[in-house]
Amino acid sequence: MELAYARCRVWCARCGLRVERVPWAENWQRVTHALARAVASLARELTCRVNWKTIAAVVEGAVLWGLQHRRWDPLHAIGIDEVSRLKGQRYVTIVYDLGRGRVVWVGRDRDAATIERFFAWLGPRRARAIHTVCCDMWSVYIDAVEGHLPQAALVFDRFHLSQHLSRAVDEVRRQTWRQLPGAEKAEFKHTRFLWLKNPENLAQAEHTRLSALLRLNSPIVRACLLKEDLSRFWSYRSTAWAGGLSFPFSEIASQHQLNARAYPRDPHLPATCPAIVSYK
Repeated sequence: MELAYARCRVWCARCGLRVERVPWAENWQRVTHALARAVASLARELTCRVNWKTIAAVVEGAVLWGLQHRRWDPLHAIGIDEVSRLKGQRYVTIVYDLGRGRVVWVGRDRDAATIERFFAWLGPRRARAIHTVCCDMWSVYIDAVEGHLPQAALVFDRFHLSQHLSRAVDEVRRQTWRQLPGAEKAEFKHTRFLWLKNPENLAQAEHTRLSALLRLNSPIVRACLLKEDLSRFWSYRSTAWAGGLSFPFSEIASQHQLNARAYPRDPHLPATCPAIVSYK
């Protein structure tokens, strides 16, 4: 069904040309309010049989309307993370309100200038209410948080801690393989995921092979044991017990340059223990 309506046009000597405002659509829009709400809602879950330019305009309008009408409650716990948006290492920085589970700020790129724009937008008054910041071990975020939010507790999230530790163990495995003589290298072939998997996820044959490898006097054995020792950290409720277990993470980080590719020579690695224990 197609509805055609000619709006009234009035010429005012003082204001110029004025066009009648209709209740079902905004000025210069090609879709009604009802269709815009439906498209904006469905665009989050599935594709619509509507022109993509129309969908982009509707979604942009919905976001702008939400930004103008949202209620600003005090921020107490925030999360800072980067998301890859395109190929070629192109990122956006996203800041979340962890207490309410919503996005509060988005900025292009993940460098120091980006996070400085967030704190300039936040302002010192709202920054004083923040007591907890959760982020990964990206030094740019850590420096900004320590500079602008000295009162806040810095927490490293579980996903990135486990990811960085697995990278450290994998790097030790590579170093061990390079140092082995040719005859012993055959035993280490196809063992990468044996060292990285959680013990409960190993098959019986994998358990048997890993048990044989653990009998070797090799640096990878110590790294694997330290990783499993830290895995108990997530089940503890006492910060005293958790603090005792966070040392292996600092040890393996300092000895094997944890996450050396993404964060080369990260000055925060020796001081990761407080931010890890804060998770509890």
